[in-house]
Amino acid sequence: MLDFKENVILSSPEDFLEIRHLILKGSNYEIGKKLAQIAKERHGIKKLPTEDPLQTRCQRMYLEKNYPIFFERMKGVADAYNSKFREDLIDFSILGEAMLGTGCSAIYYPPCSTASSHGIISRNLDFYVPSSMPALSKPYIIEMYPNEGYPSISILSFQLLGEALEGINSEGLTVIHLADDESPEKYHLEPTYCNAVGLNELKSIQLLLDTCATVEEAKEALLMNKHFYMFQPIHLLIADRFGNSFIWEYSHAHNKEYIIDGKDKPQIITNFLLHSYESVNEIPRVSDEKICPYNRYKVLSGTVEQHKEKFTMDFAKDTNTLVFIEKSSFKNPPEVPVRTLLHSIYDIDNRSLEVNFYLRDRAKKHREENKESTRTSYFRFSLEC
Repeated sequence: MLDFKENVILSSPEDFLEIRHLILKGSNYEIGKKLAQIAKERHGIKKLPTEDPLQTRCQRMYLEKNYPIFFERMKGVADAYNSKFREDLIDFSILGEAMLGTGCSAIYYPPCSTASSHGIISRNLDFYVPSSMPALSKPYIIEMYPNEGYPSISILSFQLLGEALEGINSEGLTVIHLADDESPEKYHLEPTYCNAVGLNELKSIQLLLDTCATVEEAKEALLMNKHFYMFQPIHLLIADRFGNSFIWEYSHAHNKEYIIDGKDKPQIITNFLLHSYESVNEIPRVSDEKICPYNRYKVLSGTVEQHKEKFTMDFAKDTNTLVFIEKSSFKNPPEVPVRTLLHSIYDIDNRSLEVNFYLRDRAKKHREENKESTRTSYFRFSLEC
């Protein structure tokens, strides 16, 4: 029987975000059913008949063979919607949309470089702040203890079943996604704008958290699966408790994969493809704006290189604040504002996550130390290991 707890971390009509923490302990079927009930009852997510039963059937068969943990959760989704699972009239492998367009900045600090001898990942997630129906306004911190697969803490928002934005599992494997903003600018891309057969740009994150304990296992899982993107290609930063890390990227045409190993050094990643550049000196200068992914990378890289002591958690937090996105990050701010909606920091050895959230812009007369936005303090979550 499912053991379920829910805590409202933040909820105020004055603030942009509503944040909830879910703890689910039970079978994957029960976990899938509960998440579907929340999606259905709280968010009004409907499951309508598919226009392509063949694709729906092939996706079901693919996940049954390649991701059986998730396949069990899909059965729970079907029951939550009082639908027959194997008729292939409805696609139960997704609950909502994996809408992307995020900017992000992240750094991995290997344990050999930190004062605590713990691996650390510090990451900003930047996104639009629309006034109505915001895609990231109701994030969930989901803590799962399934009967099969590794326990994990992940952050979800666009939908509730398997499209995690990032997370850490009980073995210490930590996975962060970042959008690839470079490929859409340079090439004509072909997003599906709907579900397809295989793993979309976010489902691979939860697969790695469910099934992999080490970087080597994560590499194998990524190479052995079929990938597509619904909205935007991404790249991943992945690290384990043994001090190993790598960045996973696709070519601009999404037809080749690249693995960039960390080799016991900090790895920095923003929103351009690192495999295209051999050194920081080759990274182009295309804009003076702080939002520019090349500029954010250079700020982070320069700060890390200039630091001659062991890295601390406070240093990791402070460094990421240098590239928080505010109104002043733009020469000509867009009509729909973009802000750093969350800053998350992982202590890999402790299997813990600290995260703070954007609430609102400060009025000019209330700004302190040139801080342009009001943010929460850091909330801490950790796995029961």
